[in-house]
Amino acid sequence: MIQTLLIAMLFVLVASNAVAQDNLLSNSNLNSELAPWTATLSGAPDPVGSGSITWAGLINSDNVMNGSGSAQVALSAPSTTTPANASSGFRQCVALPDPLFPAAPTHVTSANYGAHFLIPATGNASDGLANATIEVRFFSDGNCSAFIPGAGGTQGMVLTSLALNDIVWYELEESNLSMPSGAVTASSAEVRAFLRTTGTTSNRYIAYFDRIFLAINGGLPVELVRFSVD
Repeated sequence: MIQTLLIAMLFVLVASNAVAQDNLLSNSNLNSELAPWTATLSGAPDPVGSGSITWAGLINSDNVMNGSGSAQVALSAPSTTTPANASSGFRQCVALPDPLFPAAPTHVTSANYGAHFLIPATGNASDGLANATIEVRFFSDGNCSAFIPGAGGTQGMVLTSLALNDIVWYELEESNLSMPSGAVTASSAEVRAFLRTTGTTSNRYIAYFDRIFLAINGGLPVELVRFSVD
């Protein structure tokens, strides 16, 4: 009886540790390249975005020359009629098999996600018409196509004069993002980091993203920090 109880307790402990995973993202520190991150631009029904993403080998959240690097996101507004919600950024889709049952989807109750980012004063307009954002969404399929309604979150910071600085890195993060009805059954998750216009503008904006993370079910506990959310 005692042996059976111990085996049951051990199984529960293993299951608990398996579900509460570490960072699910690959190349989260942008060590030497962008892959497997891929560029993404907004499209219909939102305005079509214009911009680029490049790997920046000498700019990183440690502010040291031999650091791991970061992703530079540029959002270019091609005309004065560019409306709000045009965006430029990068994304990563990750599969969420259950560690104990690899062929089954994952029972997700909560998520922790975030990123470090730098908005340089040099080359940026401080008009508040752009926003640096980190976003997570969960999907019922394995390819980040079938979004589960309500299963997602976003954190953003408006580019004003208070945000612009050539060396100061900020952190956008959210702890214990709850799922609809307490839990969802997900097969994949997508994290996006991007710049987005918040109004009509003809300016170009630049931001750097580094140390991006996503964990579920209590993994990687972080403190919730909200700067400015749209």
